[in-house]
Amino acid sequence: MKGIYIVLCTILLSCPVFAQEYALELYDWFSVGDTVYLSNGGHLRESGSRNAKSIAKLSSATSLIINGEPTEARETIYNLSGKYYPVKYFNEKGTFYGYVWQGLLAKATARGREGNLFLYGWKSFNPDNNILTYTLTRVAEGEQKLEVVWSDTISYHTSYEAKVLNGMGLTGVKNIFRVGMLGEACGVATVYSYFAWDGKKFHRLPEKMSVGDAGVYGYYEELSFPSEHKMGKD
Repeated sequence: MKGIYIVLCTILLSCPVFAQEYALELYDWFSVGDTVYLSNGGHLRESGSRNAKSIAKLSSATSLIINGEPTEARETIYNLSGKYYPVKYFNEKGTFYGYVWQGLLAKATARGREGNLFLYGWKSFNPDNNILTYTLTRVAEGEQKLEVVWSDTISYHTSYEAKVLNGMGLTGVKNIFRVGMLGEACGVATVYSYFAWDGKKFHRLPEKMSVGDAGVYGYYEELSFPSEHKMGKD
């Protein structure tokens, strides 16, 4: 059952986007006034174009405020097709207004109880093997502490959520960064990926998946941590 759903999602969702355009279209639902973060470093530009003059070079985890509606036109970089968002940027020199390419913005962010910020974003896409490369970043005390790059096969989603859990009873784990890739249509899987933070680096944990519509599931998985199942430290 699980294998069948994965094959169907790949066929139905990948062919119109990948085979014709060779680029993965980015969709985000940011609104004016939203605070967003860069999952990848890049430029703040005078207009919505890669060829526009750079106002500032921004590092990963820089915070910005959405200042208007995105451009109609898309631009493809690293096989990701994204628009440009008008943003407001603050630093010690003042306030700056410009445009940032959509592919630089984190898709999911969450803060832990200690105030540390965790970011998830896309970096590049390879249409030949359906591999998406993405970044995970942890920011502590206003400074970026760690950024790692991972690659994985993609099941296309347009909506994300994130949450930072405690160690959940796992030995040596301080936090777990959970990224939910939400399926919002019949037959599109919802996948939750888990990344354990041990104080120095991330570790990939098992993920869980469900497939359903309107609360009725054809396939459903659960993942229990030691603090929940009380059967050991695994």
